[in-house]
Amino acid sequence: MMVPGLHIKSGLPVFLITWFISGCALAVRPAAADELWNKGELLAEEDFSGDLSNWLAEGDVAANIEGGRLRFEALEKTEVKKGNIWWRKHFTGPLLIEYDYQSATPYGLSMIWWCAHGREGEDLLSFTRSGVYDEYVKGRMNGYHISYHRFDSGVSNLRKSYGFHKLSSNDDPIPIDELDLHHITIYCRQGHIRFIVDGKLVHDFIDRGQPCLEGKAWHHDYPCKGTGAVLTEGRIGIRHTQKQVAYYDNFRIYRLVKP
Repeated sequence: MMVPGLHIKSGLPVFLITWFISGCALAVRPAAADELWNKGELLAEEDFSGDLSNWLAEGDVAANIEGGRLRFEALEKTEVKKGNIWWRKHFTGPLLIEYDYQSATPYGLSMIWWCAHGREGEDLLSFTRSGVYDEYVKGRMNGYHISYHRFDSGVSNLRKSYGFHKLSSNDDPIPIDELDLHHITIYCRQGHIRFIVDGKLVHDFIDRGQPCLEGKAWHHDYPCKGTGAVLTEGRIGIRHTQKQVAYYDNFRIYRLVKP
């Protein structure tokens, strides 16, 4: 094997040539993938068999229990036309999040948030938001979020706030006209994020605070020299826009444990 651009003077002993090339090959070999941890203790679950006292809705949305599932809808009663609903429980990683999702509309946009907390360390639910997106990505909070079933764009994005930082972008796993039931899994361990839909890996990203992606259409309002510290704790919530209606069920939060 020859290393591109490498020229070796003739007459060198074969063992030296072999040792030198092997050393170069090792130097350019990519780093090993992050070790995957296993599903451990069940920390919390929500099957929506009772009421919504464990959830807090904000913005121009409606939430209710219908047929033993959460029905969450972005309304058009105000100019906001969007909003979130937060699980009142606070979670500290590493975590594995699982839930079932089924859109009821062939349009709209759905998001899942986790590790959401106040930028100054305060509880996310100790201050209010109106549902306007800027309040979530440029306001008083930090968090990770992933968009999917995303208004016929064909794209799913993983972002980190504060800052509207795009960490990963890939094909949307749920086409806009897809109204079937889907099982979603989010793996989050010390910055390693994996987003899986029906067993298919969509995003696999390790957050080390590195500079974020820059797309042709979506840009940051300020230079992205780095995305900041890894986020490890906070609230879990979902967000709808564009008149999105969807059903959620069987939330399960597990501790990730080292194999």
